[in-house]
Amino acid sequence: MDYYVEKRDDGRYHLKPSASPEYTRDGYPAPPDCSYNLAIFKWMMQVMVYANDRLDLNDSVVDEVRDVLANLVDYPVDPAEGFMVGAGQKFACSHRHWSHLFMVYPLHEYAYDDPEQGALIDKSLQHWLSYSQAYRGYSWLAAASMTAVKGDGDTAVDYILRSLDHERFPALPNTLYIESSPVIETPLLGARSVQDLMLTSYNGIIRVFPAPPHAWSAMAFHTLRADGAFLISARREEGVTQFVRVESLADEPCRIRTGMEDTIQALGSRVFKLTDLGAGTVEIDLQQGESVILYTGSRPALRIAPVPVMDRTNYWGTITDAPKPVDEPEL
Repeated sequence: MDYYVEKRDDGRYHLKPSASPEYTRDGYPAPPDCSYNLAIFKWMMQVMVYANDRLDLNDSVVDEVRDVLANLVDYPVDPAEGFMVGAGQKFACSHRHWSHLFMVYPLHEYAYDDPEQGALIDKSLQHWLSYSQAYRGYSWLAAASMTAVKGDGDTAVDYILRSLDHERFPALPNTLYIESSPVIETPLLGARSVQDLMLTSYNGIIRVFPAPPHAWSAMAFHTLRADGAFLISARREEGVTQFVRVESLADEPCRIRTGMEDTIQALGSRVFKLTDLGAGTVEIDLQQGESVILYTGSRPALRIAPVPVMDRTNYWGTITDAPKPVDEPEL
């Protein structure tokens, strides 16, 4: 552990000087308490503690890990600009990476569930976006996913479109992407950013249609995977979620935000217990191998089908080649 951190007179563990990807290469020195490495370091230690407790490993190193976690330095933050690259180093030049914001996305250590954290995310994201000159395709996609976490689907879609229509590196008609040579991370992140509008799961909560854009009045997906080994299917029509189907594969706690405002009803092979946890979250006593359909009002048609496309462009086949609708998933 001493290789990475040092305990100073303030009683806190500090990360030794380390590089933020490419940012340090561009003429800036490696700062101590580098936000990128600090975020990953914290995540790794938290996973170690979780695995030790979950699997009853009784690993002696975990005592040291707990001590470091309890006394680890806070992220460097500028009051006006938000998260910094590292101690004494502001984010001060355009850069395609959002490395100093990894605690926001993809690690979700900071989230809008906490209003104070949400305000810091807004400040940090807007500061990063103000230096967009060196952005590449995946830069705008990261901005889309971080905006989707807030629930702002309209702005997220705008960022996705900026990625597709990048002035120097636009996406090709077959969705592939090239800079000096073909690169795969942008198409993959593009798929992830679109999914982030429809389904996310972090901090123990599954979030269905967390950021539906107004232009996408109809949305549907079938058996996407969520944390906890859940398969999620859902349909939305005219801007209203019709139903959500949840299947458990591993007997993990099921806490879910459906976005449905009225009293949620559960349809399945038995009577399910739904517990309101507040903030739109319900917990379902779903066991391994079981599935449940959640809806409000009268029972909807339980159908997953392709939604109407906004134009006739279809690079992957004709409309007649679209998959057939799936009627009433088996419970």
